[in-house]
Parts: sequence; structure tokens; C-alpha cells
Amino acid sequence: MKENLAIRAVLIIMLDDRLKLHFWPHIIVSTLTSYYAKLERDFGVQVVGHIPKGLPSPSVFHLRYVAEVLGDGVVIGIVAYTISYSMAKILADKHNYRINPNQELVANGICNFVGSFFSCYCCAASLSRSLVQDSAGGKTQVVSLVSSFIVLIVVLYIGPLFESLPECILASIVIVTVKGMFQQFSELKRLWGLCRKDFMVWLGTFVAVVVLDIALGLLTGVVLSLYFVLRHTQKPQMSMLGQIPGTGAYKDVNTTNEVEQVPGIKIFQFETSIYFANAEHFRDKLLEKTGLYPDKLKRKKKHAMHDILMRRKQELEQAELERKKEKEKREREGKQSSAIEIVVVDKETDRLEKEREKKLILDRFVHAWQPPIKTLIIDVTVVNYIDSVAVKCLMQIVNDFKEVGIKVFLAGCKPDVRVILRQASFYSIIDYNILYYTVHEAVVIAQEINQEEMKPSRTDVQLLNEVSKKTQEEGEVVDDEEEEQYDTSPEDDLDTVQTGTCLYDPDSDAASEAAQLLHTEEHMFDSSKGRKRFDSGGFEMISLNSPS
Repeated sequence: MKENLAIRAVLIIMLDDRLKLHFWPHIIVSTLTSYYAKLERDFGVQVVGHIPKGLPSPSVFHLRYVAEVLGDGVVIGIVAYTISYSMAKILADKHNYRINPNQELVANGICNFVGSFFSCYCCAASLSRSLVQDSAGGKTQVVSLVSSFIVLIVVLYIGPLFESLPECILASIVIVTVKGMFQQFSELKRLWGLCRKDFMVWLGTFVAVVVLDIALGLLTGVVLSLYFVLRHTQKPQMSMLGQIPGTGAYKDVNTTNEVEQVPGIKIFQFETSIYFANAEHFRDKLLEKTGLYPDKLKRKKKHAMHDILMRRKQELEQAELERKKEKEKREREGKQSSAIEIVVVDKETDRLEKEREKKLILDRFVHAWQPPIKTLIIDVTVVNYIDSVAVKCLMQIVNDFKEVGIKVFLAGCKPDVRVILRQASFYSIIDYNILYYTVHEAVVIAQEINQEEMKPSRTDVQLLNEVSKKTQEEGEVVDDEEEEQYDTSPEDDLDTVQTGTCLYDPDSDAASEAAQLLHTEEHMFDSSKGRKRFDSGGFEMISLNSPS
């Protein structure tokens, strides 16, 4: 009996809704029919039953229960607000008006605060009753006021009159009212083609509500939404930009064929805030998109410096070999049968000579080593926030590329980002001049700098010292063999002589002066080699007795 009654009630209400006959008093008619037909007594139809009258007296809750219900209360409060806001959002979208989330939160808070003194349940929006109210033609908050006033009258005075109302009638009203919610399944096809993330959130929340519970289902929806938000910020969109010829506009090189790469410049755009969760991803994608890996470039740069040093060493060895050949030729011709070889080393001249040699190598290196790209511009126009981890990451990127001769510019920094950079002492380590307001401004400045003649940088000097030290260590075996052959001490090592060899006639005034100096008390004498060495002022003089 009750199944047939429910089906008929559903059909009548649906027909009423289709014909827009909202004046039918469904509940009143159903209650009167149930009362006079004795449906509960004669046919076993379940009715609402006893409805108490009046309101409970106000009372204050006991504070000792706070610790027990605090955890559950927080969860219930979050779920209640989520349900209320979701319901308000659905109706707002349906009737094309806007809602204020803060206003909804304050309203929920006031209702729950006042209701707590009258032993009320947690206040939240009712999905079924809200849709029933909307289907009845309600448009403004006045309908809620009227509904609340009627409920108050029922509770205080006429509640017993509805005791004969069949429960299946109430269920039929709810089913017909919420049928519009089931029509949202048609949105799944649109969501699948529009945004699969929204599709997964919708479907996951629905399944969780049906299988688990309403509260757990809503919590599942919140967790899924947060997951996709965090995933989007961790792995956002990024692109390489090119310039539209004749303009100051820059677009993604993969989306249009109208752009051109600026010669000697790479422009990288990161389309979200940079923080601890995506800082490493930002660095990895920057290197991958640009194709510039500082570690590889450092190795290539070191190899280039080593090659230049080795070629220069071969040139010096060849020059020394030719000098020795010339010396042997003069000896064979008898021009040095009784000559004294005097090598004069000016310490200041030696230092200047070493500096000239270093400058020569650096100049050759600068002209030989050219990085594939001279300037890297990072477009941070859409970066609204960075944290301390991101600042350290930017510092490392700038310094790493600086070591290989590539300048890094930041274009489009927002004021908030500049403040964070200043507070993190970014400018105390990195030059402030790397910041530019627009990408085009950075490109223009980079082109002007790239046209200037390249000069050796501090990192080039450090690299030269490092490679020179390594090359010297590799040649220590040869030096040790030479020292064993001539039995020389470090003090007598003639390899440090940089000013060349001067030959004097024994009868000349220079030879006489040298002979007098050689017999001073400050000289050192080695009989095994016939070598005398002494220090006179700023000079070191070494005398070798030539073979007769």
C-alpha cells in the first residue's frame, strides 16, 4: 500500500511541477487524506507520529565536555560550512547572483552560537529543504524568514496536526525535488572534455559520499582539490619565449611560428610562484628547456683553458729549444771558449713578465672560449611569491651561469617579490642590475652588453690558476728527473730565470764588475758545478764557468 501511495505521490508532484501548478497544497491534502482514511490503522502506512510542542528552556553547556567534543566539533564545523557554502553556490549559479563566503560563515556561526543555548543540532544548509524551497518559487531571504516562521508555529502550536502525515509523502517530495541534482551526471561528459582534473574530483567525491559517508565524501573532495592545486604549483606550465619581429612582444616559440629566437639570448618563462615544493623542479626545467648545463659548460671551459696552456707551453719549449740550438752553434764557432755566462734576474721584471704571460693566456682564452649563449633572461612576470628556498635557488643559478660567462637577468619582478629578495639579502650577493621591469628592456640591455668586447673575468683568472696548478702537478715527474740529473737544490733552480742570458767578454768592464761581485762574502759556491750565486739588492746573479 505504501509503495503504491509513494509512486502515485511522486507522479502527482512531477506532473504538478511540469504544469507549473504550484498552488496544490501537497502536505495538507496528504495529511487530511491520511487522517480521515485511517491509513496508519487500517493499511499500516507509517506516519510522522508524535510531534512535541514548545521549545526547550535555554541552558549553558558544561565546560568539562569541551575537551571531549573539540576534535569532532572542528570537523563538524568544517563539513557544515562546506555544505552550506556549496548549496549557496549552486543556487547562486542557478539564479545568476554572487555570494560572499565570509557572510555565509558569519551567518553559520551566529546560528550555531545562539542554537547551542537551546540544545539545537549543528546548523547547516539542508540540501533537500533548500531545493524544495527553491522549487516552490522562493527567490530572496524573505522566503527563509517565512519558512522559519511557519516552522516555529508548527513547533509551538500545530505540530500535532501533522502527526498523520505519511512518511512516504515526505520522501516523494524530497525525491522529486532533488532529481535536478541527479541531472548533474550529464556534466561528466562536458567535464571530461574540458578539464579531467575536475572530472576526477567530481567522480571521487560522489563515490566517497555513496560508499563511505557524507562527511568523509566531502573531506575526500577537499583533499582531491588540494592535491590537484599543489600538483599544479609543483609542475606548472613553462615555456621558451621568442620575439615577434619588429615588436617588443614575446610569445611561446612552440605555439606560433611568427616568433624568432633572439641571437645570443635565451628567454625562459615560469608560470607560477616559486617555493620550496617546486624550486628544484624550476631549476631542472630551466636547464632542460634552455639546454644550458653549467656543470658541462664548466668542464668544456676547463678543457679549453688546458688546451691553451698546453699550446703556450709548447711554444715556450720550442723557443727554448731554438735558443739552445743557437747557443750550441755559437759554441761550435768558438765564440764562447772562455766566456762567462752571467744570468741576471730582476725580481720585479720577473713578476711583470709572469703577469704579461698570464694576460696573454687569458686574452687567448677569451677569444677562443665563447659560451653558446651569452645571456639568459628569466621571465618572472607571473611569479607572485617566492620563499627563502626559491631565493637560494635563484642565487645558485645566477652564480653557476656567471662562472661559465653567461649573464642571468630577471624580468618582470613584482614589488612583493623584490621586497622578499631584499629581505633575503639577495642584493648583497647578486648585482641589483640584473632586475628589469620588462622582458624587452632586458633583451635590449643584453644585446648592448653582448656587443661589447669580452674581457677576462675573475672566474677566468681563478680557472687559469686552477688549471695551471694541475698542469704543474702533472709535470712534477719531469722536473724531479732533471733535478736528479744535475743535483740541484731549489735555490739553484734556473728554470725561474725569465729575463734571458747575457754573454760578456772576459776582458770587458761588465765581466770585471761581475767578477768583483762574485767574490763578495754573500756569495754561495758549488764546486761540483762551478756555479756561484748571490743576492745583490733587487737582483739575483748566477755565474757559470764555461768550459774552455
